Amino acid sequence: MRLKSFFIELVIFFLWLISFLPMWVIVFLSGIIEQICWRLICFGLLRGLKTKYHVVTVNLKLCFPKKTEGEINALVHANFKETIIALLHYGLVFKAGKPRLEKLVKYENIAAIKEHYLKHPVIFLAPHFWGLDIGANRFSINFTSYSMMYDDSDSMLRAKLKTARMRFMVDHGGEVFSRQDGISKIVKKLRRTKFAFYYLPDIDLGETNSLYVPFFAHASCATLSSLAKITQLTRAVIVPMVTFRESGRYVVKFYDAWENYPSLDESADVLRMNQFIEKMILEHPEQYMWSLKRFGTQPNLAYGSLYSTS
Repeated sequence: MRLKSFFIELVIFFLWLISFLPMWVIVFLSGIIEQICWRLICFGLLRGLKTKYHVVTVNLKLCFPKKTEGEINALVHANFKETIIALLHYGLVFKAGKPRLEKLVKYENIAAIKEHYLKHPVIFLAPHFWGLDIGANRFSINFTSYSMMYDDSDSMLRAKLKTARMRFMVDHGGEVFSRQDGISKIVKKLRRTKFAFYYLPDIDLGETNSLYVPFFAHASCATLSSLAKITQLTRAVIVPMVTFRESGRYVVKFYDAWENYPSLDESADVLRMNQFIEKMILEHPEQYMWSLKRFGTQPNLAYGSLYSTS
């Protein structure tokens, strides 16, 4: 266990050192690493990574059926390059101080959150982009929030990531809850504190608490319906946000708060969320986490059938 902990700390320290490199250097290195990985896959190596490439390819084909094979392949490689760029920047999440994060990660449309924060609960609608942890670390300097992550007591890395996500807000009451515990604790705390909830809704958790609605061109995407329920229970305001990598820095972009949400139509509310996430993705499609099995759950099909290679 001590050896494993030492190795994890060594990797984190190495990533912290890499994070001091100029953005263009990290982008250049990531392109080389991605090409090396792809060539190794072509030689029959890195089977686990090959599976990830396959999932990304399937997702993109389902979402963008009008794109040519060449366009899909280019987007697949661009997506993995962005994945590596983000991973090489994880030293920022674990160790970067406030001044450095404030310099490297800028806000856009910050007025969208300042208008509501601490006046009533705020739910950040934050889809799975590769910069999400960097952006979350940055705004936790200024805003106290709650979030959720899968709890794995046997994972040292997950425990260290949880600590890293809380390091700027724990003294102000921010917490990271276990996704396995549900949302009841967060609902109670939001009612009492009027803090924010960093909510990542675009994940396949099966048919329970989900509805099948379109996501881009695919008609059946099992999508969590929890957002409207949490909003009703807490009387929260929805402020969509996303962290993009742009040029030599990261940008945490806030969108204007939603009006007339939720409605009386649950399906319409879930579809509205998906359509807004689509809008966010189209701004930087190469930076979305296409490696998630977004269409794993399908009506009358075994989980993951769309990703089968047989």
